[in-house]
Amino acid sequence: MTNEVTVDFEPLGRRARVVPGTTLLEAARQAGVGLNGVCGGAGTCGTCRVRVIAGQVTPSTEAEGDVVAEGLRLACQTRVLSDVRVDVPPASITAPQRAQIEGRERPVELDPAVHAFDVALAPPNLADLRADATRLRDALYQQSPPGRGGQGGVRFDHAALCRFPALLRENDWRVRVVVRDGEVIAVSPSDTSPLGLAVDIGTTKLAAYLVDLESGETLVAAGAMNPQIAYGEDVMTRIAYAMEGETQAQELQRVLAGGLDDLARKLCAQVGRESAEIVEAVLVGNTCMHHLVLGLPVAQLGLAPYVPTLAYSYNLKARELGLRFAPGANVHLLPNIAGFVGADHVAMLLATRMHEAREITVGLDIGTNTEISLAVGGPVLSAAEGRLLSCSCASGPAFE
Repeated sequence: MTNEVTVDFEPLGRRARVVPGTTLLEAARQAGVGLNGVCGGAGTCGTCRVRVIAGQVTPSTEAEGDVVAEGLRLACQTRVLSDVRVDVPPASITAPQRAQIEGRERPVELDPAVHAFDVALAPPNLADLRADATRLRDALYQQSPPGRGGQGGVRFDHAALCRFPALLRENDWRVRVVVRDGEVIAVSPSDTSPLGLAVDIGTTKLAAYLVDLESGETLVAAGAMNPQIAYGEDVMTRIAYAMEGETQAQELQRVLAGGLDDLARKLCAQVGRESAEIVEAVLVGNTCMHHLVLGLPVAQLGLAPYVPTLAYSYNLKARELGLRFAPGANVHLLPNIAGFVGADHVAMLLATRMHEAREITVGLDIGTNTEISLAVGGPVLSAAEGRLLSCSCASGPAFE
């Protein structure tokens, strides 16, 4: 478009095309430059300092103060008026942080929501003109037990249905079929095991684990920065950004989904697999992160009494979130407890089995947002007097 201008970010070699009046912080986000923006662009933290080398920008604002005296500008306060070249100091770039992915693995009985079946089909001929889907359905009916896809017939995820005829012919009519709740969600060569992905979406960091759903083995784990940190360091700042409009809310969902997609792809590459082989994913996070990854409204989380849009567990297709997994891959989100006690805390309670505790027990989930639970009165599920009490707070001086 002729009314757009170019913003070059040096020495990073990144460039963005934006309309005049766009802030340098917005241009940086568009160019994939991770500028610090702890306050979310309010001009109060002073972390998004840049040096304008060439081009016309708006005059400095009162919020920039001493920054201008140093020959710098705040990217969130500076709007471009023409083609601009900007120097980004190293201190202004979001620094990678170490993600804590180590932990104790508790033995659990392997019972995945998805089940894989090896099928060998007779190819069609002039005497057998059954459709591919009918041929596959009949084979599953013969070998899969009730409740796992065969008894009573199967359904086909549309994306999987579009892909499996070619896979049948490429693999000499011998394939592995992945079924979830009576629906064929993926078809793959018979020598591949289905993959699962578990992710803790933290306000600051992402922690992901790639699992073999046949053996139950955790194949590899890795962490990454939550890319939303460029829009604010805390949940309230991101809620405020999402409340600016539907475009901003969609942007937060898109960048988070992109971060999850990149992390999944890197995990799979470490074990010689592809993210298209992931058939089931489980995501947890605090209530705000849960809502942002789903693209749910978050305005009510920023105002008393802080009521979530969704509290119970939820399933949807990975592709609905923009995740490039198996054709019909499912994403499961654990339930939230309250506005600031989320699914990540539910996961902690389940992993530690605090609900089974017979003694008075305290569990702390410390992150950018900290949740605390107290178990009293014996096992919650078996004792009438058993209780779990939970609360949350921002980490830092208030918590200390």
